[in-house]
Amino acid sequence: MDTKNILIVVAVVIIAVGAVAGYVFTTGMLNSEPRQTTDFSCSFMEGKFTDNVTLVNNSTYLQSWKDDAHHIEYNISTIENSTEIFEIQDAQSMLANGGMSGFVGPEKRTFNGNEWKIYFTQGISTDNSSGNKTMNIIICECQGKNQGYLIYMVFDNSSDVGFRLSPFCDAYENYTEPLLKSISLKESGAPHNYEELGLSESDYKQQIDIVHQIRAGNFSAVQEANQ
Repeated sequence: MDTKNILIVVAVVIIAVGAVAGYVFTTGMLNSEPRQTTDFSCSFMEGKFTDNVTLVNNSTYLQSWKDDAHHIEYNISTIENSTEIFEIQDAQSMLANGGMSGFVGPEKRTFNGNEWKIYFTQGISTDNSSGNKTMNIIICECQGKNQGYLIYMVFDNSSDVGFRLSPFCDAYENYTEPLLKSISLKESGAPHNYEELGLSESDYKQQIDIVHQIRAGNFSAVQEANQ
C-alpha cells in the first residue's frame, strides 16, 4: 500500500466543504394540499420521494433518482458499515478545514424503528461550462444490525428548495423527513467497505484507525503514517 496516499477518497460523493450560511425559502411550506409522491423500491429499501422523481441509475447496491423540477438528486445505497463511511468523510473534511468538521449534526431521528443520523453540509460542484457551483447536501445514515444505509440528497444551486444547515428548512421539512418517515429497510446483504474501496481488509483497518485518530484530534497520525 502506498502510504503517501493514506487518505481514502470516497466515491459515493466528493464534497468540498464550505461553511456558508443557508437561507430560508418557504416554497410549499404553507401549502396544505397533499404533495405528489413517487414510490421507489429496491432490494435494500423502499419508500416515497416528494414530488415527481425519476430513476437515473439502478445497480445492486446503489440507486440514483432525480427531481428535475426542483433540481434535487437522491443517491441511496447500502454497504456493510455506513457509519465508518461517514467517519472517513468527516476526517477528510477536518483535514481540509483546519481541524473543524464540515458537517453540521448529527440530528438523530427514529422512524419506523430505524434510527437515522442526519447531517447538513455544502459542497462545490465544478461545472466546466460555468465554473464552480455551491451544492446544498443532506446526508442520512442508518446502521442496522447486518448492514448500513446511506441517503445523499443534493440540492444544486438552481434548486428552488430553501436550505439551511439545520432541520428548520424547506429541504428537511418537506423532502427529507417525509422520505425517512416512508422508508422500510430490508436486509439484502451488502458489500464489505474494504471491497468497495479497493483495499485489502488489513489496509482498510489501518485506514479506519487513522480516521479515528484524526476525529479525536490527533492530526499527526497522517504524518506518522506517511513516514
